[in-house]
Amino acid sequence: MNQEHTQTRSLEEEFQQIESLIQQLEQEDIPLQESFQLYSQGMESLKHCMNMITDVEKQIQIIDEAGE
Repeated sequence: MNQEHTQTRSLEEEFQQIESLIQQLEQEDIPLQESFQLYSQGMESLKHCMNMITDVEKQIQIIDEAGE
C-alpha cells in the first residue's frame, strides 16, 4: 500500500478499506500469497487508523488541559 495514499484517507475511508480487505480474505479460493498481501495492507490501514485516533486523543487532552 502506498504510504502517501494512506495518509490522505479519512478514518472512515480506512475503515472501509479494512472491511473490503476482510471480505477478500474471507474468500475460500484466495491464494496464500495474496492473503499475505491483503493481511499486510490491512495491518498498515489499522496502524494508520490507530495513529489518527491517537492524534485526536492528544488534541482532546490538550484542549481539556487548557480548560476549553
